Parts: sequence; structure tokens; C-alpha cells
Amino acid sequence: MAVPIQAITVRMRRELEMKDSATKGGTGNNVAASAKDQEKGKEELQGIFVVRNGRAAFVQIESGIMGSTDIEILKGAQPGDTIVTGSFSVLRTLKSGTKVQIDNTPAVTSTPGT
Repeated sequence: MAVPIQAITVRMRRELEMKDSATKGGTGNNVAASAKDQEKGKEELQGIFVVRNGRAAFVQIESGIMGSTDIEILKGAQPGDTIVTGSFSVLRTLKSGTKVQIDNTPAVTSTPGT
């Protein structure tokens, strides 16, 4: 399976764990976190956002070979998943659980001289 390179994003483990803790009723703050846990929280995870029930969900992936526009996904995403793509700034600030709207209209590109 391959996805557009611009769909790939990186998140810190602690960002994702804070979101999970908040949705499970926790505060997301663990003052007694060990140094090992704090280091683990700084780990960068490569992934993509997929649409699940109308909301963005971060899925950690393992990538394979990369072409000029696409990247192979070895683990994480499934065939048939709706992948969220967009500009770097949008994907960089997107959070799991954010409501998304699917827009499959082709991008309009202008041709010089028209």
C-alpha cells in the first residue's frame, strides 16, 4: 500500500498519550512520571491520519520504500482506509479526534498562459 508523502506526519508520543488519557477520563498530567517515561514521551512517532467515524485518528505506521510522490506503508494503515492529506501546516496542527470533512474534488491547477 502506498500513500502520498504529504500525508506522513510526526507526533511526539506524549501528545498522543495525553489525548488518550483525556478521552479515558484522566487528567493527562502524571506528576510522578519516571525519567524513563519522560524520555519515552519525547519519542517521535511517524504516522498518518485516517478518517474514522468522521474524525481524524492518528495511526502509527512503518514505512518502506519512497518514490518522488508516494511512500510505501508496511504496517499500520489498512487498504480501504481514508487517508487525510493536506498542506504541511494543516497536518502539523491536526489532532486526533478532530472532526473532518471528506473532499475528494480534484485540485485545480492553473496552466501558464491561460
